[in-house]
Amino acid sequence: MAIMTPLPLHGLVPYEGQVVPILSGRADARHGWTYTLHTRAADRELRIHYHVPHADLLKAITLYARFEEGAEVHLGKNGPMRIVQRTWNFKLGTVRYRAVRPDRNVATGWITQERMMELIRWEEALDRTPEISPLDPDHWQ
Repeated sequence: MAIMTPLPLHGLVPYEGQVVPILSGRADARHGWTYTLHTRAADRELRIHYHVPHADLLKAITLYARFEEGAEVHLGKNGPMRIVQRTWNFKLGTVRYRAVRPDRNVATGWITQERMMELIRWEEALDRTPEISPLDPDHWQ
C-alpha cells in the first residue's frame, strides 16, 4: 500500500451536507486512514461517525466544489475568466480557486467558492436588468 498523508486533525471537511471538523484520525490497513466526525441531525441531535474512510472525505470535497479546473466563469466586471487551480482549505472549510483572464494570462489571488458565487450572482443580476426605453410612458409615471 502506498503511504497516504492523513487529513489534518481539526481540519474542516464536508460530510453529510455539513462542514465539520475532523476530531480524530487513525491509520487503517484497508482505507489508509479513517476519521471520527460529529454532525448534527435536523433535530440537533449529535451524530458521531466513526471510521469514516479517507476516500469518502476526498470524494465529498470533490463533490462540494462547484467548478472544475478549466471552467470558464464570469466574475463581476472582469469578463470571462478560466479557473486554473482549485484546492480545499481545511482552515476555512471551503474550496479556493485561482482564475486567469485568457486575454491577459494574469491570475487572480485565491478566491473562496462563496465569494465566486457572490460575484457570479452579481454578474447574472446585471445580465437580467431590464432595459427601459426613455420613450416608455410607464417609465415616467
